[in-house]
Amino acid sequence: MEISRQEAIDLLHKWFEERTPVTALLFAADSSIKVGVTGFVNGLSDMILVSDGPRDEEMPKNFILVPGLFMKSYEYSDPGTPSVSVEYLSGVRLSIFENHSN
Repeated sequence: MEISRQEAIDLLHKWFEERTPVTALLFAADSSIKVGVTGFVNGLSDMILVSDGPRDEEMPKNFILVPGLFMKSYEYSDPGTPSVSVEYLSGVRLSIFENHSN
């Protein structure tokens, strides 16, 4: 289901504040490159940081760091696992899912 930018940000803020375990997947526009990390939304400002360490860790071991701007569309899905997916103007897609197995 397509959602507004504000709804996507609200869900990311909820995960950030509640320290909800998540899995983030980043896909290149042509799907030739796929990157994933399990952790937490540890940063949410001009950049979105999903990493497996604490919020104050200067350089996490495993992370995905993407701009919080230049997004073209936002989708929400909840077939039992809430998730948000954003597509950037470049065609890159970031999907973040609640991870209840952590």
